[in-house]
Formats: sequence, C-alpha cells, structure tokens
Amino acid sequence: MKVFFNGTTVAFTTLYIMVKVLKIAAVLTVATVVLSFAQLLPYTPAVELPKVPDPYVSKLGRTMPYDTILLKTWEGIKKRNIDAYSTGAVHRPKSETPHDAVSEGISYGMFLALYCNDQEYFNSVWDAGERYMWVASSNIPNAGINHYDWRINQTGGKTGTGPASDADQDIALLLIFADQLVRVGIWEPFTSMRGASYEQRARIILNSIRTTMLESHFLLPGRWGQTSSLNGSTINPGYFAPAFYRIFGEFEPDHKATWDRVIDSSYVLINRSLGAERGLIPDWTRRNGTSTGGAGYNAYRGGDALYRDAIRVYWRLGIDYLWYGEPRAKVFLDNAMSFIESKGGPQAINFFEMNGDLLPENNVENLAGGTITRSRREHSHLTAGMWAAAAIGTGDVELAKKYSERLISFYEGEDYWGNAEDPTPEGGRMITINGAPTLVPEDTLRNETYFDQFLAWFGASMLGGVQRNIWEDLKDGIPVSIRPHTQQGHMQYAPKYYNLHGQPLGAQKPIVPGVYIEKRPGVAKRIVVR
Repeated sequence: MKVFFNGTTVAFTTLYIMVKVLKIAAVLTVATVVLSFAQLLPYTPAVELPKVPDPYVSKLGRTMPYDTILLKTWEGIKKRNIDAYSTGAVHRPKSETPHDAVSEGISYGMFLALYCNDQEYFNSVWDAGERYMWVASSNIPNAGINHYDWRINQTGGKTGTGPASDADQDIALLLIFADQLVRVGIWEPFTSMRGASYEQRARIILNSIRTTMLESHFLLPGRWGQTSSLNGSTINPGYFAPAFYRIFGEFEPDHKATWDRVIDSSYVLINRSLGAERGLIPDWTRRNGTSTGGAGYNAYRGGDALYRDAIRVYWRLGIDYLWYGEPRAKVFLDNAMSFIESKGGPQAINFFEMNGDLLPENNVENLAGGTITRSRREHSHLTAGMWAAAAIGTGDVELAKKYSERLISFYEGEDYWGNAEDPTPEGGRMITINGAPTLVPEDTLRNETYFDQFLAWFGASMLGGVQRNIWEDLKDGIPVSIRPHTQQGHMQYAPKYYNLHGQPLGAQKPIVPGVYIEKRPGVAKRIVVR
C-alpha cells in the first residue's frame, strides 16, 4: 500500500495487527500504519506484543492513543445500539423515529467490526441486515433487483422499502474485505442466514447497483431520483465513494469501465457544486449542480447546505486520496481546508451554507420524539471527525494534528464520543427562537448516540491509520514485507486448531489427548497432545 503526501508517494512501513474486541480474547493480524499515525494495539493484550514507535500520538502529546479510543467507542456502540435490541441490527435510539434501524447502520456497524477485527459482530450485524432488510428476486446475480430495504423498527418490522445506495455499496465493499480476510486465513468462512457467502453477496449487490442505481453513470440515492432530464435527477454527494469503485472495478473486471465512469461522474458533480471553490457541497443536488428544491431524505434548508449528509464527502474523498492518490480529491480537500482555516481553523468546524456562512443560529431540530431540542449549528465530535478526515485526507500530517487535537477534546475516556458538559456556544444556553427565549439543553451522550458516534469514529480511524485498504493489502496474500517483526524474527499469528476432519476447535490449544491440526496463515501442521 502507498499513501500520498503533498504529491509525493511514500511507502508505508506497516505493522499488521488487529485486535479481537469482543472480550479482547484473541490477537490476530491486519494492517496498521506506523509512519506518523497511532498504532492499533490492544489495551489488554492476550499475548506479549513488541513495543513500537508511536510518533503521531507522541507529537500530539497525548497519553490516550486512538487505538484505545476506537476500541472503547466500538464497545459503547455495541452496548447501546446493538445489544440493547433484539434484532442484532444497529439501532438509532434518539432518531426522529426513535429506536429504528437503517441499512446505513448495518454498513457502519460492519465498518467498525471489520476494523476492530470483530468477526462475530461483523457477521451478526450483517445477518440482521440479511434477515430483516434483504430483498431478493433470486440468488442469480443477473436478476438485478436485489437490495437491502432501508429501514426497520425496533423489533424488525419493515418501515421503509427500497434501497439506500450508500449502504448497499458500503456493505459490498466490506464483504469484499471480509472475503479477503477469509482467503488469507485471518477470518473464518461464513454463510449468512440467506445462504450467501461474503463474496457471493458482494457480487449480487454490485450487479444490482450497476443495473438499478445508476443514471448516466451518476450514483442515484437508490432506485429513485431518476429522470429523463439533466436537471431533474436527485443526487446525494455524501454517498460518493470513488476509492470503493476502484476496488469494485478490480473485483468484477468485466465491469471496470462502468465503475471508472462512476468515479469520473462523481468528481464532475463535486466540481459543479456552488461551494466547490470553498470545498463545500450540499446534502442534495441535481446532476447539473443546482438545487433539488427540497427533494431528498431529511433535506434541511432544501438540501442546499453542507449538513449531516454532505459532510461525509470529506471522509470518502480523504480515503480516495490516501488509498489511491486521486488528485481531484486532493484539490477539493485542499479547498475545504483553506476555507476552514480562513474561518479560524479547528475552532470553526461546523456546518455551512455554500456561500461560506454558518447555518442560522436559531435553527433547531427535535430528536427522540421531541424530547431533545438542539441547534442545527454543531461544533461537536461529529463535525470534528469529518473536518479532521478532510485534514488528514490532504496528506498534510502537520495540518491534521491541529484537527486531531480538536477531535480528541470531545473524548473524555468513556465508551462514547462527547463531553459531559458541552463546550459549544449552543450547548445548554438560552437562544431566541421565533422571538422567544428558548433553552437548548445539554445532551450528554451527544446527539443520536448513532450518526455522530460513527462519523467521529471514521475521522479518528483515519487519523489513527486504522482505516486501511484491505483489498490492496491482501489481494496477493500477506506480503512478508508487512508482517510484524520482533528481534527474534516474524511475530507469529495466533494459531487456530482443528480436528483431523477439519472441524474448527477455536483458538485455544486442545487439552484432550489426540492428534490435531494447528493452522496459521499459510502454515498448517499436525500436533500431538499427550
């Protein structure tokens, strides 16, 4: 893997370690960047690990590295958003329809589970999507109408039909990554409750996106938004994931030309944004860059502001530059950083209009069935995570340090992102709404305890060097050059044990006398327990 800094290709020295989060019981191996990033090391390791330099965190003067924060906040999401419900999906306790779950949450839960090496929760969250949301005409890839319906209620009842294309594309990528982990022996094979392997489901999803969710190679938000007019389509730029499309083109090479055109169309639309020179883009737009007039889910201010949907473009384009060195991504992110620096830097992170103005101060929203009132302006871990993603996405580590400091300021050592006391001007103070003084109360577990937690996590994982390109790292196996070293040589991967029939016995060496198979990636041998 290569990462691009200021136009120069820099080869990473890597330490390939990912930690089993569930009970922190097993230590396996997946890539983590050493150069200028925090290391993904376990906070309660099951085996003795070599000490490695931590230059990024030490330069920041922090004693709490991102690896620990990422693991702890994933545990919090599991506790509050998954384990508290019966479906196994990732639920939204404080959304506009409290306790619902959306397909986006399935993909986000799979993201965190994969990068925390938590295959058990990766499988269970995916299986929840399979059980409650998957709609299939058949298991034939060319059927073309397969997708995840986008919303269910607290108990799994369908409340929103049709796909959200960002969820489907993200799930496809994560299944491709999971398949790679299986191929090199890091993860175990798994078949969903619908009878699909990781690879099989990924191929079916990609076919469905290509055949039902594109219009002139522009990604639609689902199988809606289509139009015969250039000006009439409805697009969500926060869905664009050019780095993923590059991987899709290699995963299904017969369709590489299609995915290449989706990449190009994404950047064409990004550059059509009225805020492009400032690195700003609206939540919703038409293909020619004009307003949708309010079309689109939760289209606050007619969908014309950089709000919760669009701000994800910083994370997605940052990945495209860090993984593939895409210059168009860097231009947009450089514009974004020049803009926010001109506004005051990390202290100015927020949501913005396309002309660069902050959202109106007195605009508020109601969450959790109207029990929480909150300003639409948001200087929080959500906006800190995404602006930090933009900063590191430019490849400028020195710039990223400043935004990292702001993001970490919203973490107080618990298993969630957010301050016990809101440091923002809007938090816990009186503002005037419709001429009347109104208290905007403090929400100690910040926002929905859903969307904000994930976006903070994505930014932190980019700063921490955790969000790696598993496809590029593993498509040719596990290269010797990125295996971890100790003074004694290569550190051994945690073994797994099988009986002579090939049935898995787990990671603990058997104690019952007999003959067994001990396997590590690329190595298998018989052992005798006496």
